[in-house]
Formats: sequence, structure tokens, C-alpha cells
Amino acid sequence: MTTIAYKDGIIATDGRIRNDDIVATDDREKRYEVDGGFIFFAGSDRTIDALQALGSFAAGAEVGSSCWNAFFVNDNGDLYLCGAEDGKVWMEKDRDLMPTAIGSGTHLALAAMDMGLTAAEAVEYASTRDTATGGTIREWRV
Repeated sequence: MTTIAYKDGIIATDGRIRNDDIVATDDREKRYEVDGGFIFFAGSDRTIDALQALGSFAAGAEVGSSCWNAFFVNDNGDLYLCGAEDGKVWMEKDRDLMPTAIGSGTHLALAAMDMGLTAAEAVEYASTRDTATGGTIREWRV
């Protein structure tokens, strides 16, 4: 999986991609351009390929049966937590803009941000304990 964290207008991601128990790369960018904005994705490459093929990213879009979570930032800069359930995209606008995280290192990153670390520092900390998180840490202001 991966760890993606949001705090104080910054989204940070790790760079690790695994194939089963093998690290394929530690330098994969986890920000993907889709129609209407950017998605910061925690999940398989096959799922992100399917999302990019949708043509537009919107609630209710049919995406198959995969379960995943992501952050979506639209062209207006609005931040949404989103994912798939029962084959359809769901989206929830982050009204409070509280520190939040998704992926396999979620609990580690949330605890790190609660203790005062930035989003990037939280992802870096998660990589010390979560084997599915690691590599290059990238951050974007949203």
C-alpha cells in the first residue's frame, strides 16, 4: 500500500511500490492528474490506471469492485477524501481540514501529526514501522 498524509495545507506521500513482498521501487510519484484535478492514491497501479481511464473523476462513477482510498484536489483547490465501495466512487469534502491520513501507515502518521510532526515528517515516521511505506517522500501544497 502506501502512506499519504494531509496537514496544514500539505499532502505528503511516500514513494514505495511493492509487488507482493518485493519492493518494486521506492521512487514512485503518488500524485496523478485526472480530469478536474489531482488524485493522491493509496492502492494498486491497476486501479489508478482504471481511474485515469474514466475521463472524469466524480462521485458515483463506476470503477469496478476495487476497494481503495485517496485524496482528490479539484481545480478550485477543494480537498476531498474519496474511495470506492460497491464498484462506485464516493467523495466527502474535508470540511474541517484536520490532519488526516490514508493507506497502510494511517495510524502511525496520524499519531505522528498529533505529536506535532508535519505531514512529510509523519509519512517518514510511518516508513520506520510500516513495511509497505518507504522511499522518497514528496509533498505538495494544496
